[in-house]
Amino acid sequence: MYQGSIVDLRGSTGLRILSVLKQANAQSGVQVVENIRILDLLLDDCGRVRGAVGQIGQEQAVIHARAVVLATGGAGRLFRKNVNPPTLEGDGWAMAYRAGAQFVNMEFFQIGPGVVNPRMDFIIHSHMWRLKPRMTNSNGQEFLERYCPAGVSVDDVMDLKAMSYPFSVRTNAKYVDIAIFKEIMEGRGTPNDGVYFDVTHIGEEELLKRCPITYKTIRKPEATWPK
Repeated sequence: MYQGSIVDLRGSTGLRILSVLKQANAQSGVQVVENIRILDLLLDDCGRVRGAVGQIGQEQAVIHARAVVLATGGAGRLFRKNVNPPTLEGDGWAMAYRAGAQFVNMEFFQIGPGVVNPRMDFIIHSHMWRLKPRMTNSNGQEFLERYCPAGVSVDDVMDLKAMSYPFSVRTNAKYVDIAIFKEIMEGRGTPNDGVYFDVTHIGEEELLKRCPITYKTIRKPEATWPK
């Protein structure tokens, strides 16, 4: 059985991963072109992908290549409620489709709990679940326990949710997502189509210690929230 390690930098894990990859690219001599928006793929006379065309500022950029990898993410921004950046609107899918790609499993979007009000495009990170938050519906009722089967506790489910952001049926973390979804669909959601997530039982010092980026982000003035 494989036994791995958990990498958790209290909300800055993604930034550290990007930093390490950027350093590795530089050391390997990879040429990186930043601030370019790719608009479409280039096809040869036989319909094979041979590059891409994009835009840097007001200038057109043409890239010729023997192989092209599309790594543009998904299209989560198409949904009314989402925590995706503006770039994830399916541009890569559209380019692939125009080039003749066949699509499968398009229904499998990655979803998970995130802050929907105030609108700040912020997922609920693992460290927040370890604080054992109170989740209540519009009636002020804590509801998660009602969805946990016999032998499965709320604490167990939240501990597992700290290990798995996207919804998955592989672990009992699924009951968090199922419970939230059903409460909203059955009319017990908040006016902003969500549920209440409460960690007021945790003191400010503990929040700053265990989840500094989340705490500081939420406490910032609204104009500075990531959009």
